[in-house]
Amino acid sequence: MSTLAASVSSTANDAVHLHDAVQSAHSDAQAGGSVADEAVQAMTDSHNSAREIGKIISVIDGIAFQTYPIALISGV
Repeated sequence: MSTLAASVSSTANDAVHLHDAVQSAHSDAQAGGSVADEAVQAMTDSHNSAREIGKIISVIDGIAFQTYPIALISGV
């Protein structure tokens, strides 16, 4: 009977340790998910910024294109 009680006690202790390990893994997975979400948001922000910079460059290029003929006409 004492052997059976010791075995049950050992199994219960192992179950507690397993439960703690599973909780730790779950917490780590949630933290990893948060980091991934932040990375995705940073990449989205970077993409949006790059698109806005592209628009600004396009405007500057248009102004430069219009300025060149004016400079040629002024030089004539």
